[in-house]
Amino acid sequence: MKAIKKELPFVTTWEFLLNCQPQDYNYNSQIKAAWDTLQKLRSASFESTELVRLSGHQDADIRLLALLALVAKETTDFVPVSIRLVDDFSPTLPALSERDWPNKKIRTSPQTVAEVARHCLRLVGWDFKGGANDKADFEPDAETWWKLRKSNGDWLGWYEFLYRRATNGVSPVQKEAKPAVKKFRDKVDRLPPKTRAWLLLYLADDIFMSSGLWQDWYATEQEMISAVRELGAPALVEFLQTGRRQGLKETAIDDPKKGARFISTYARHFFAPANADDLIALKQYTAAMDADPSRARQIKDLAFQHYSQKYDSWERAKVMATLADFGDEADRAVVAVWFYTELNDTGGSSAQSVFIKRLDQRRPLQAKEIVKLLVSDPSFDRLRPMDVLYLAFFLEKVAQDFSFDHNWRDEKADELRALLKNYFKIGFAAVAELKMPGRFLEKPEWAVELNGLGNSLVLQPGGSLLAVGMTAEDGGVRVLDAGDGKEKQRIAEHGRYLNVFFTPDGSKLLFHSSRTIHEIRVWDAASGEESWQAVAPQSRFQVAADKPFGLFEGDSNHDRFFWVDLATFKTVWSRDHERNRRRKTALSPDAKWIALVDEEFKTIQLLDSSKEAEVVTEFAGHASYPAKFVFSPDSTRLISVAEDERVILWDVTAKRMQSMFRGSGLRFGPVGFTADSQAFFVNSGFYSLGVYSMDGTPRFGIKCSGHRMEKVVPSRDGQFLFILVQHAGPSMGGTADKSRIECWRLK
Repeated sequence: MKAIKKELPFVTTWEFLLNCQPQDYNYNSQIKAAWDTLQKLRSASFESTELVRLSGHQDADIRLLALLALVAKETTDFVPVSIRLVDDFSPTLPALSERDWPNKKIRTSPQTVAEVARHCLRLVGWDFKGGANDKADFEPDAETWWKLRKSNGDWLGWYEFLYRRATNGVSPVQKEAKPAVKKFRDKVDRLPPKTRAWLLLYLADDIFMSSGLWQDWYATEQEMISAVRELGAPALVEFLQTGRRQGLKETAIDDPKKGARFISTYARHFFAPANADDLIALKQYTAAMDADPSRARQIKDLAFQHYSQKYDSWERAKVMATLADFGDEADRAVVAVWFYTELNDTGGSSAQSVFIKRLDQRRPLQAKEIVKLLVSDPSFDRLRPMDVLYLAFFLEKVAQDFSFDHNWRDEKADELRALLKNYFKIGFAAVAELKMPGRFLEKPEWAVELNGLGNSLVLQPGGSLLAVGMTAEDGGVRVLDAGDGKEKQRIAEHGRYLNVFFTPDGSKLLFHSSRTIHEIRVWDAASGEESWQAVAPQSRFQVAADKPFGLFEGDSNHDRFFWVDLATFKTVWSRDHERNRRRKTALSPDAKWIALVDEEFKTIQLLDSSKEAEVVTEFAGHASYPAKFVFSPDSTRLISVAEDERVILWDVTAKRMQSMFRGSGLRFGPVGFTADSQAFFVNSGFYSLGVYSMDGTPRFGIKCSGHRMEKVVPSRDGQFLFILVQHAGPSMGGTADKSRIECWRLK
């Protein structure tokens, strides 16, 4: 044991406990060498009695290794040893904590014997919610806890430990683990019928943690249903109510929730109408609907009364999938309305995703009819791209016609939409695609390199200055001559991510950084003098190009919008906005309109600044969260782009969509209008900007060498475009973080 200790620079603790060899990749075999050394603990020469004795050794490292060796034997001998060591806070061999990929270095973290002992006990179902340094507790006490489990053939937590070792703790189960899983299953099949059934049910949650659909890792779907059905409806209802498992030696020593999801998902196979009221009382609404389909509509109404909060959307989705299965044509119409009314966010799984997957699991006879209802709805064009993909998998013909690969991109969703509509013979209008410009400007009028990444770029109205707010700490503000790019002044600022704006008359430059919360800095363009100006608490702000007003947005502690008169820096009005939501805003040059996007919605709200940000209308057309949106210089239009690769022009005056186009890589580049508001520009490929007429006809393009174009600012006379180009640093495979300002002549 001492020889093993001497060879170990660190311990891959969790991987060893789960019998899962860690990946070494390109670390000069350091991880593999440590793993191979740990495998010596599997030696048959280590007898359990000797290992138990060594677990009391005066050397903490020996105690740790003895415990790990007992785990490798896969007998319950390690459990009482873990209980004895559960409060042994002696430092021991460090654990592998993380891999420094770029530098190919191994990083370790200190660990104690107690930490490893607690890991071992959690693997067999010990439920301890205290902190790493808290004294362990057992319910009712350690001696009784172990007495209830020792020599108990019905201890489900023990079999779960064996299952996790067999699967290497990996979900989904890998091919190389299947022989071990088969061996485990053979052991399960030798158990008494009730123990076997409760155990299969206990392990079911591991399956659902993957795709949400049943996978035949240790039992087929039919085997599971048959085994659970043998337990009987009364036993299942009692389990859902109390967590007790009838028929086991000890009915309440294992996790009281494991298996409940399988029962709820497959309830139609286990319950009868007589069980419906009991299930309703337990808030098991979908199970109650499965028990008595004739009451589906009534139970749905009860469920929606209970699941009334925003965070209940997934539960509502499961209820509606069940109603779609059992209901009539009118019920399915209700489902379709709910589907597009329920919040359809753009991050993670949406309620719509849960609905579609639950419908896929249920596979109702009316599946195609339900999909057709959803596809024919006008809101289908705004359905989240991944949900369009999930719907397509319902229809084998559509899935075959679509060239799906694992490099799914949101812009492919429109191709799928067309296939789905064509399948159901639903008319649709193709979205015009923005073509690559045929003509590119040859070279910029001038270009200057900046040491460091630029965060913002602004042109002095009616003047001759450019200002660049830098990203890095101490980067400050660079003031350049707009005529030749030469630096005229550098303004020091110790914060990061500087935002800069000129006042409409061009006399002052306003800026703030991550460090300035209650004030902004003011630089006088004529005298060069600097001053501080107290303003409303803010994390960012914008200034109208033509009117002396600014929109200041509060940080996480001040969730408000403040409308500020820049002549006096006094707040004209303020408005609360909901906490814990990321929002983006744009301000029209005439200070009349505020465009507002909430990350949980795909619509753009148009607010009237003269009415304290009253919502005037809502623009809907994107299928993903609008990533960027900008008003035209004349304040009559708004342009937006999103991950769905749609470019949409909005008529602000008429409060409607003007036109829609498809592009590529739009969210990675700038978006905006030319100075005369008669053309727009968007990203048109790698390192290139396309300028288009309002009907989508390409005018010309600009190519820049660099990682990406961060900001584009047109001169007011329409003669020039100023572009902030960023170069990749080491974090993105480049050599240095730096920027370049390019000036392109258009006329």
